[in-house]
Amino acid sequence: STVAQRLKNAANYETLGWGKWNIGHCAEAMLPWNRGFDYFFGYMTAAVDYRNRATGRNYTHGGKEYELADQLEGWAPGVGLAA
Repeated sequence: STVAQRLKNAANYETLGWGKWNIGHCAEAMLPWNRGFDYFFGYMTAAVDYRNRATGRNYTHGGKEYELADQLEGWAPGVGLAA
């Protein structure tokens, strides 16, 4: 369990994550709002430029190349704007 999960369960805290998550994003169960955070705003992956959210990697779509950026914002189900 995370510190956020323990604080929510033991002391009924409301929890906010802010910064770089980088501990799992390939499965829904690993996202911040499923690990004890009511709200999260930040980055999901490593090697992000904090000024422009660039990852230093590009992707191609429709024959055009785009810079891959990373930023995530969300609420836990039933909390805040998700309620």
